[in-house]
Amino acid sequence: MRRVYMALGLALFVGCRSGEVELPGADADGATDTVDDTQGDTGSVTDGDTDAGDTDAGDTDAGDTDAGDTDAGDTDAGDTDAGDTDAGDTDAGDTDGGALACGDDLDLAAPGSCPPQCTGGCDGATCRVDCSGLSACSDRVLDCPGDMHCAFTCSGVDACARSTLRCDDRGACRADCTGTGACAGMDLQCGAQGTCDVRCAGTGACVFGGMDCGDNACASTCSGTGASIDTDCGDSCDCDPC
Repeated sequence: MRRVYMALGLALFVGCRSGEVELPGADADGATDTVDDTQGDTGSVTDGDTDAGDTDAGDTDAGDTDAGDTDAGDTDAGDTDAGDTDAGDTDAGDTDGGALACGDDLDLAAPGSCPPQCTGGCDGATCRVDCSGLSACSDRVLDCPGDMHCAFTCSGVDACARSTLRCDDRGACRADCTGTGACAGMDLQCGAQGTCDVRCAGTGACVFGGMDCGDNACASTCSGTGASIDTDCGDSCDCDPC
């Protein structure tokens, strides 16, 4: 018995020196944990406590601030669609005269009383200037009243010869020249927005005469020997000289 204890003590002594003391109670496989193994188990447990999984990138996943939260759709170009400031909102029709089709005239208001220049009377917003007879209005400057359409009647020999006939910018302008040299050397100045029309009938009715068109339709009609008139179409939307 004493020899057995001595053998056991020797074994323990040798085990302690080598650091591989066997612990009682081996596992089912017959293997016994050593001190080193125990330390390894402790190390692995510690590693697990602070495993990267505890602060997994998923906790602050980029999805939490996903670009979708400020998706470009929130400020979609549609919110300021060009349609909001569509050119139609500032259509030329919004400014006076812009809505008129080529060949149309503005609807002007009739004056409270007919101006004195309208020697042939007034027809609503149209001023009629009567120059009938031999040299009735020759060598003169005839101005149509403002904000009115104007119609000049030059009937007779040299009725409006060498005269200047001027129309308002907003009104239509018309001259009827009938008779020999009725409007010879005449200068007809049409307004920017109104239509412009000259009718020359008779021998040399508008010879050496001229007309300056505005932006609207402009036309001249000539009949008779040498009845033609010099036409400056300018920026007319539709110019039809004789």
